[in-house]
Amino acid sequence: MVAEPNMDFQEQLKKLTTEFAVRLQQDLQRLKTLVQQGEEVKNAVLMHLHKLSGSALTFGFTEIGEQLRRIERALQDGSMEWVRCREAVLAVEFTQAEDTAVAVPKSVEHWQQHQQQVKSEEVDAAGVTLRREQDEEKSPPPLFKISRPRLGFLIQDTFNFSGLLAQLQAYNYDVVSLWSVAELLTQQRLSAFDVVMLAVPANDRDGSRMLATLDELKAAGLRVPVMVCSPFQSFAIKLQALRAGVVAYFDQAVTVSSLDIRIHRLLEEEQKFSPNVLLIDDDESILEHYRLTLESSGLRVRVLAYPAEVLTVLREFKPDVIVLDLNMPSCRGDEVAAIIRLEDTWLHSPIIYLSSETNQQRQIAAQTLAGDEFLTKPVPVDILVATIWARARRSRQLAQMLTRDGLTGLLTHSEIKDRLDQELVRVQRSQVQFCLAMLDIDFFKKVNDNYGHLVGDGVIRHLAGLLKGRLRRSDLIGRYGGEEFLLILPDCDLEQAGKIVDELRKGFAELPMSTAIQGFYCTFSAGVSCSNQVSDAMGDTLIMLADEALYQAKSQGRNQVVLAS
Repeated sequence: MVAEPNMDFQEQLKKLTTEFAVRLQQDLQRLKTLVQQGEEVKNAVLMHLHKLSGSALTFGFTEIGEQLRRIERALQDGSMEWVRCREAVLAVEFTQAEDTAVAVPKSVEHWQQHQQQVKSEEVDAAGVTLRREQDEEKSPPPLFKISRPRLGFLIQDTFNFSGLLAQLQAYNYDVVSLWSVAELLTQQRLSAFDVVMLAVPANDRDGSRMLATLDELKAAGLRVPVMVCSPFQSFAIKLQALRAGVVAYFDQAVTVSSLDIRIHRLLEEEQKFSPNVLLIDDDESILEHYRLTLESSGLRVRVLAYPAEVLTVLREFKPDVIVLDLNMPSCRGDEVAAIIRLEDTWLHSPIIYLSSETNQQRQIAAQTLAGDEFLTKPVPVDILVATIWARARRSRQLAQMLTRDGLTGLLTHSEIKDRLDQELVRVQRSQVQFCLAMLDIDFFKKVNDNYGHLVGDGVIRHLAGLLKGRLRRSDLIGRYGGEEFLLILPDCDLEQAGKIVDELRKGFAELPMSTAIQGFYCTFSAGVSCSNQVSDAMGDTLIMLADEALYQAKSQGRNQVVLAS
């Protein structure tokens, strides 16, 4: 029972429902034949009742589904004797599905409308661009011009932000200082902002001016994340900002590194995110029904009817969320969930039970063994979609926390090495190449000795921010350890990578560091290796080559880039 891809959603759902109606009549007749064999087939009858009731309710055959569910519950809890059960099953008659079974769910309508909305730029009556089109990014050529995040800084205060704005420019932001909402909207028409920062004035203690400005931006139809920088940090003020749609709130003493990390997080959230959802159920008609509706809601779906194949599918598909039935003939759903959780890789992956099981004790037992949520069939599609999206976003946030360095927001040592191994597999398969660079801040111990470890941490954050701002999204950046960084630059050769890293070196050398007493500058040295220099496809070998080149750069006077030979 597979829907044809060239049919629209409603036609596919009608086709699936029609096919299920035929199968339901056949299965109901098999159940009636089975129940007449005697009480010794009670367990088999219970399994059939459970499966048929859930499927019937899901496809909109409400009357027959409720009848079968009542019989199942009564037989299971002992309130119905076998003779009465047999009579009740034989009395069940097939009825057509309700019209609502083939109606497009509201959640799907909302998603379809959203897709139409983002296909083109929206412009309000005043001509203000509301949101820029976000196409899938294609990897630019190795010597690339990076797209700079555009930040509108609306200043309504006399506080001096010049130092912060200069550092943001050094981090490769396109910063535009603005003095009025009208000026902001004019600039927005010329080139849309990615983020807007509102600087709250020192005399706005009650937040009235802040709220007036936010209301003015909203009335103009601006659909850009808005952050606030304010000298007032009370709960009441922050609650007002939250209710007005503010996505981040900073003190005036905000550092460029913390601001950079937050903006990158916001921009990542703005990117299109289609979670991978793995559906596990022994009923293929149910799988196809939910696959169709979930895919229509912007989710990528893989279905699995045979639980024994779950470990292979997990490695291939890498789901963000796992949705499975509880009662399956070969293996219970909670057993499948427990097997999944045996591997550390999937400990943070949300597991949602989607089952017609109504016994609360069984539901609690399943979640206790392994699982995060229990939804009882039939569940409205909009609720199922909302639950999956919420779990997927939270899972993504947790995964990023586990794989990101706390100081810099870059990939951790172990994660960047894992990504290196994945990149090696990719280049072997596609016959392309990539380069690896090892960076080390020069005389970093002297920075800590002279200015203290807090200043040293600031230097590390500055370099991390510069790397994130000047490299592509396809490039991978990790904090390898201490003051060492590892870069993975896909689709470029050794000479090109050397030029890219040298431009980063020059930019970092020009980036001012500051303390309460004085300012200073730092440099870094780097070694670069290329995947075509090794034949064993081992990440450690590439790292060793880059490390040897880095050592050579250090021994030759530092503040330079050396290519591995």
